Amino acid sequence: MKTLRNVFLSLLIALISLSIIVLVNGPSNVMQALSSIDGTFILLCLLSWAVSVMFESTVVKLSSVYGKLNIKITDAIEVVLLGRFFNSITPFATGGQPAQIYYMSAKKRFGVAESTGILIVKFLIYQVTITIYGALVLVLAYPTAKRYVQHLASLAFVGFAVNSSVVFLILFFSLNERVGLGLLRIVVRVLILLKIVKNSEDLEEKMANEVRKFQSVFKNILKFPLRATVMSAFTLVQYISLMILPYFAYRSLGFYGENPWKIVGMQSILTLFVAFIPTPGGSGAQEGAFYLFYRTIFADSTAAGLIVWRFFSFYLNIIIGSLLLPKMRRSRNAEEKTQIDSND
Repeated sequence: MKTLRNVFLSLLIALISLSIIVLVNGPSNVMQALSSIDGTFILLCLLSWAVSVMFESTVVKLSSVYGKLNIKITDAIEVVLLGRFFNSITPFATGGQPAQIYYMSAKKRFGVAESTGILIVKFLIYQVTITIYGALVLVLAYPTAKRYVQHLASLAFVGFAVNSSVVFLILFFSLNERVGLGLLRIVVRVLILLKIVKNSEDLEEKMANEVRKFQSVFKNILKFPLRATVMSAFTLVQYISLMILPYFAYRSLGFYGENPWKIVGMQSILTLFVAFIPTPGGSGAQEGAFYLFYRTIFADSTAAGLIVWRFFSFYLNIIIGSLLLPKMRRSRNAEEKTQIDSND
């Protein structure tokens, strides 16, 4: 029931935001643009989405090797699709990992610790890769994005700080744990000041333990630099495969002339821009940011471009992920039955 409520809320916000942009852009313009859409580039959108899923799934499989486990690529794909589904319906995309851990432990009997270990490795590889990539994007693509959205583009730096915070905390802990703990206390005080948390002592201890756990896993990753480099490269391909979707949407509507790497850079800035917006799946923020960033490039077809892009970056994740929910429920029922039988 909670999952359905989250899906409804996420879709409601997204559809209301989309409807507003369609009205601003003109419904007749949207219909005209969509009626003459180029199917070749729609297929490229689908292919790009599939490539991102495959490369992310491969990273999950490679992550399992660190725990001396062997997850099948088909199971890794299911884990990725479920993660994307729950990320799309929860604030800050926080629902994906808990759902993935549950699914792996219930379906594959890996155990919660082993399943968590796999996702921590994947998470750290992702965070380090995107931190480096994000720094390059801010240097190379920020000036271009600023021309289109002016001072709003500066919010990408806030998103970068949010995304890279775990990497910097691990770095501080590795260099000097006292400095790391001091930084944690500052973070906790800010959270208390904003009235997001109340019990500071418990939170400080939990956060310190989590960072130490990440630090331990990170050291284990560095023991196999070649494998870590391959996983980072795969993560980068996965990420760019999603960042290029607006370019294919642009071409599908009959436009040409824009450099694809310019669009990739702008989309990367947009992703950082909305990283700290707490709506489920970034609903509302993603639509609004797309309109602000691309209204000059897409002109009267901005809403049509939004529909194409958002379908492959958001709606498709919900559609495909929802098809796996019955399988997840069967795993839960099987686990509960096993617990009852063992108690008997």
